[in-house]
Amino acid sequence: MPQQNQKNSENIDDAGERLLNALTQQEITQLLDALFEVLSPELQESVLAQLSPDTQEIVKQILAPAKLVEPTQVITSQPISLAKQAQIWSELWQVWDEVVWEASQEEGKYITQEAHWEPPYFDTYSFVEALEGIAKNLLPLMVTAFEHQLTPEHGFASALLTAESEISRGIPDWMEITEGLYLGECLTTCLLQWEWLKVQEQGHNAFHLAQRIRECEREFWQMELNSDAVLDFFTQLSEVERLSILTGLTTNRETLLWKSTLDDAHSHWHQLYLDGCLSQEVTLLTRLQNRA
Repeated sequence: MPQQNQKNSENIDDAGERLLNALTQQEITQLLDALFEVLSPELQESVLAQLSPDTQEIVKQILAPAKLVEPTQVITSQPISLAKQAQIWSELWQVWDEVVWEASQEEGKYITQEAHWEPPYFDTYSFVEALEGIAKNLLPLMVTAFEHQLTPEHGFASALLTAESEISRGIPDWMEITEGLYLGECLTTCLLQWEWLKVQEQGHNAFHLAQRIRECEREFWQMELNSDAVLDFFTQLSEVERLSILTGLTTNRETLLWKSTLDDAHSHWHQLYLDGCLSQEVTLLTRLQNRA
C-alpha cells in the first residue's frame, strides 16, 4: 500500500512535465483555464503556496481582476516571472549566436550574388537587420538581466566584437565588407544601456560611459554605431550627468581618444559636445537674467 501511494505521488509530481511533452501550448492553456474555473479561491491559494514567491506574485497579478485607469481604459501590461525572462533572454542569445554562425559561413545565407557573372558579396543589411530584431526583444529585459546576472552574462561590446571576428575568419579574404556594418537604433541602445549599467555599478559618472563607448568604437573594425541613438541616449541623461560629459570632453579634447572625433563635424560626439556647450550657455544666460 505505501508503495502504491508513493507511485501515485510520483505520477502527480511529474504530471506537469508529461503534460508539457504530450499537449500543445493551446491545449495546456485550455486545461489551465478549465482548472481555474472550478478551483475555489481557497484551493487556488493552496496551489500557489507551493510555488516560488516570484512565481506566486506573477500568477496573482495575472489572475487579479483588470484594473480600470479610466472608464474606457484598462491596464493590459502582462507581468512575466523572472524565470520566464531568464528563459527568453537565453533563447534570444541562442538565436544571436545562430545568426553570427550563419554569417561566418562562406556559403551562408548572408552571402549574396546579384547575377551569376558577378562576384558574391556579404549582405551587411540583412545581417544587421537580423541582429537588430533580436536586440529589439533583448532591450526590455536589459535591466533585469544585468541585476540578476542572467546567463549569458557577456555584454554587447564583446558580443559585437566576437561577431566581427567570426565573420572575418569565416568569409573569404577577397570578399571584403566594403559598406561597413551600420548598427541600428536597438543594437546601439543595447550597447549603451548595458555599459551604462556597468558604469553605474562601479560608481562612475556618464563621462566614463562616453569614454567606454568611444573605446568600443575604436576597437570595431567594421561596425559603426547609430548616431541618432547615441545622441538620444546621452541627451536624456540628467543635467548633472550631461555636465560631467561636457567637462570630461573639454578636459580631454586634445587626447588621442577624442581629438579626431571631436574635430569631425559629422561625428555624433562633435554634435554632443556642441549641444552640451550650447546648453551650458543657455543655462548661464538664464541665471544671469534671473539675477538681473
